[in-house]
Amino acid sequence: MNDATQTKAVETLNKILEMELAGAIHYTHYSFMVYGYNRIPIVSWLEQQATESINHARAAGELVTQLGAHPSLAIGPLLE
Repeated sequence: MNDATQTKAVETLNKILEMELAGAIHYTHYSFMVYGYNRIPIVSWLEQQATESINHARAAGELVTQLGAHPSLAIGPLLE
């Protein structure tokens, strides 16, 4: 892999890492806001999605590290 390709791959993986972390925060936040009759299954589903986002973030971060680069500490946009 040439340097330009590797740099682009790291940039893309870091963007994925940042977006997945933002997704985990969003799912967690929304799980706090659910109320009503069907709260428990909805909160459970949101928590599962947050866990899946964290797993995706970890996978992207591991790939960045395997490429010899530094995983981003940033988090994607947190819009409500």
